[in-house]
Amino acid sequence: MVLAGAGVAHDVLVKLAEERFGGDFGHFRGRKAPKVLRPPAVYKGGEWRVDMPDELMLHVGVFYEGVPFNHPDMYAMATLQTLLGGGSSFSSGGPGKGMYSRLYVNVLNAHGWIDSIQAQMFAYSDSALFGLTGTTAPTHARALLDVFTTELRRLLVPVHPYELARAKNQLKASMFMHLESRAVQFEDMARQVLELDTCLSPAQAGELIDAVTPEDISRVVERMLGTPPTLAVTGDCAYAPSLADYKSPLAAKLK
Repeated sequence: MVLAGAGVAHDVLVKLAEERFGGDFGHFRGRKAPKVLRPPAVYKGGEWRVDMPDELMLHVGVFYEGVPFNHPDMYAMATLQTLLGGGSSFSSGGPGKGMYSRLYVNVLNAHGWIDSIQAQMFAYSDSALFGLTGTTAPTHARALLDVFTTELRRLLVPVHPYELARAKNQLKASMFMHLESRAVQFEDMARQVLELDTCLSPAQAGELIDAVTPEDISRVVERMLGTPPTLAVTGDCAYAPSLADYKSPLAAKLK
């Protein structure tokens, strides 16, 4: 068990813990719990669909295996997610509001039939998922899948340092703003202790983000796209594509 607190003195937190968990609680400070041995997750890829004929919009996701939470390339993968970005075509503010992530510039500003598109990342202790999710009318499902392929294929071209710097600044700004919340602070500390046996300060995390290079991004992309894809579809599946319809980004590089 990990007990974390934010905005509370350490001695006060220990006292509260002893009152609720027993007087011996304080004696366990500094001692690491034995690791629980369990088989690591095995990523396989594949496809899954949930047919909901009454739904007006179809939700499509394509994912690959990323790097786990404790992997050195974790910050490169997080920077890659920010670089791609994404959101909804109906977000507030209107055109020209300064959204320069790739999925806004290349997709939402170019294809009016796409309701939303976003880069997603789910990192765990032994594996991770990284990919794109999007929403469109069921009849545009295959075209959306082609857009996924195009944007993932663009990642095979080394990222420009200027674009990478902007993504890193956006990621740091988002991280620092989220950590202004006490709830986010102690959840972050507890997760780090559970997964890393240590706790990085925001400043240290910022330094790791700053250290990400174009070569780091390329390495993460090549590793990721070399794993089997996973296709997930929910909604009216009458026109939904299958994994056989998906064109691998590695089939041909951008000229």
